[in-house]
Amino acid sequence: MIPRHSLPFGIGTALAVLAAQAPAVQVSDLEKAYADALGVHSAILLPSVRAGIHMVIQSLNKPDMIVAGPAYTCHTVHEALALSGAHTQLVDSAPDSFLMSIEDILSTTKPGCALVLSEVYGIPYDLEMLRSADKKGPRVSILDMAMCIPSQERMQQLEAMDVALFSFGWGKPMYAGWGGIACFQDLELAGKIREIRDRWTTPDSVGQRFQRDCSTFFRVVMNQRRLYGLSHEQHLYRLYKNIITSRNEQGFPSTTHGDALQPVPGLSLNALPSEWKRPMTPLNRKLALRNLRHSVQNAELRRSQAEIYSRSLVESGIVRGPGNNTLPQSHFPIRLPSAVRNTMCDYLRVRGIDTSTLFPLPAGLSQEHYPHAAEAADEVVTLPMGPTITLDEVRMVSQRVKDGLQALGC
Repeated sequence: MIPRHSLPFGIGTALAVLAAQAPAVQVSDLEKAYADALGVHSAILLPSVRAGIHMVIQSLNKPDMIVAGPAYTCHTVHEALALSGAHTQLVDSAPDSFLMSIEDILSTTKPGCALVLSEVYGIPYDLEMLRSADKKGPRVSILDMAMCIPSQERMQQLEAMDVALFSFGWGKPMYAGWGGIACFQDLELAGKIREIRDRWTTPDSVGQRFQRDCSTFFRVVMNQRRLYGLSHEQHLYRLYKNIITSRNEQGFPSTTHGDALQPVPGLSLNALPSEWKRPMTPLNRKLALRNLRHSVQNAELRRSQAEIYSRSLVESGIVRGPGNNTLPQSHFPIRLPSAVRNTMCDYLRVRGIDTSTLFPLPAGLSQEHYPHAAEAADEVVTLPMGPTITLDEVRMVSQRVKDGLQALGC
């Protein structure tokens, strides 16, 4: 079965990286490598992107800080905003889009606020157009590029108070087992984030590092096609998802209600999620450095795959989705009528193609206030991209989607 997430390396590479006699990659070495490769003044390793978003808001240290962010994004972004205690203004997606419109951003933001730009599926915002339309601008722009591959071209667009965040977590094109990295052009802001990062970090014991490295290997092994098909057998996988959902619901209460996030003010450091305080392991850092060295090839391959999907499915008018001017990098999202969306996922699964339906509208968030985000949440099917799927297989997946739509009478 073709996995829904394509990792940037296989088990052989992971074992080779672990067994290599090269010296350990220190935190400062990895940060310098990313800063030099991307042409930014500073890069800081983080436990995760969600922790980074929270840290940036905390660094502003403003009691009545207003943060504008998307209604359509990963629930962990909403969690980071709510736990920061900031007053959050959510913005609906533009019609037939996965991103906020420039007009809606301008009507929501004002000087002194922070703006979170989640580039879901790795679809880029046009930062130059946004800035030309908004001369005043927010105080800080937080670019949630968790689903993107970092490039020097994009980082050259950063301004002094911008922060770009990339993820090394599961399902991301830069997967390294754990963690993330923040890129800055402003050294003062970077210094504030580094101080918060160092204060939050709880060093792992040898046993904890071993456990997390084993988890990384296990994920890579189980993402190999033969084992993946077994582990994602329909009934077993649904049972697993139900267990994970139940476990998550026992954590923090819902942060959404009606048309807004409910802030959780005054949260102590000890009360923050433990995932926000775990440093990257030596293996994570080695894999992250390896991914940086192969990032150009990874990005070029995914672009070629996205172009095939776009030509075969979107430009031909068969489905709605990103066009060639806004190609994604992590997965290729297509939009189907909500009545057949899940049936199509099952149709593709039976034919050896696993898909996902990111991102559901958070429970409690009003569909009336965010109709376009709600519509996307009900319609999206993400198609696989990345090094573990060939261009011919991308063409095959496109044809299976066409066959499925015909079989479903769409």
